[in-house]
Amino acid sequence: MKEHEEVLVFPTAHLIELGLFQGMTLDLQKYFPRLLEEGSLQFMPRGSVERNPNFKQIIPYVLLNHLDAFLCYTRSKDSGDERLRDLTSIGVGGHVNADDFSAGGKKPFLTAYAKALRREVGEELHVESEYQDRIVGLINDDSNEVGMVHLGVVHILRLRQPNVRIANEELEAIEFLTPEKLRTKRKSLESWSQICLDNLGEIVDSAGITLEKLGI
Repeated sequence: MKEHEEVLVFPTAHLIELGLFQGMTLDLQKYFPRLLEEGSLQFMPRGSVERNPNFKQIIPYVLLNHLDAFLCYTRSKDSGDERLRDLTSIGVGGHVNADDFSAGGKKPFLTAYAKALRREVGEELHVESEYQDRIVGLINDDSNEVGMVHLGVVHILRLRQPNVRIANEELEAIEFLTPEKLRTKRKSLESWSQICLDNLGEIVDSAGITLEKLGI
């Protein structure tokens, strides 16, 4: 965790008002972008919200897809986040930071979200292909202490070519795998990736929402 890092959050009560769910929802019309309304968003010190279930930290969580396969990787034993060491993942993402924010414009918080999305993917991977990006669902996992303070916004990047290289040396064993092969690795997946894998058929079929449609 970076010293003095401030991250984008919203009150958990806002999610409860809309309808608390466990796992994944693809009902974007009900929840999104209402969860990301400008009036409910704020930046708070990450240290003050990591164990505070009264707030949810917003995490873009990106699946990279080419044809019928999804990018899969493992974090090394030297990973900065010890909770993710040696775990396999099909998602790339991270926090929206105050440094991503620039005042002005009609939707400055959502603009910060879009900037953080691109930054987080770029910090982990070199994506050398044209792609289409869409938001397909939300993850809320209150079954553990980490999940209780985070909300995942699930994206699919549909790549024209499977040209992806590692940008972060903490990532290992990068490869594109079919859903069938991913299911053989389910026990080694981190929890959000398990949730995505269990809903992968619905995710692929979802029309989703583009950032352009949100006016970003």
